[in-house]
Amino acid sequence: MVSALLASYSGRLKENYGLNVLVAEGQHGENVHTALYQELAKNIFHPKTRDKFKAAFADLVSRGAQVIILGCTEFGMLVTQADSDVPIIDTSMAHAEAAVDLALGPESGGL
Repeated sequence: MVSALLASYSGRLKENYGLNVLVAEGQHGENVHTALYQELAKNIFHPKTRDKFKAAFADLVSRGAQVIILGCTEFGMLVTQADSDVPIIDTSMAHAEAAVDLALGPESGGL
């Protein structure tokens, strides 16, 4: 998981769903946090920052991650599925798709 609020979610995901959550740690975690507050929240997107996210993804995968969850709304504006060797879940898109499915109702067949 790549998130600015790592610990608060990982414990609940383990308890409620049995998921083993890996989070960006050390320099990777610092890079994610710095990018969020010093760049992305200010609508600044640097290619070097994307490279740092890709390095964080690679580290998570090397530790056993099977999917990357973008746990902050701004992250999906910087990185895409092409930036990872494993599936990426952009939580902003997942929430938007769920809202549309709910609004359209079950007979619509979803997005």
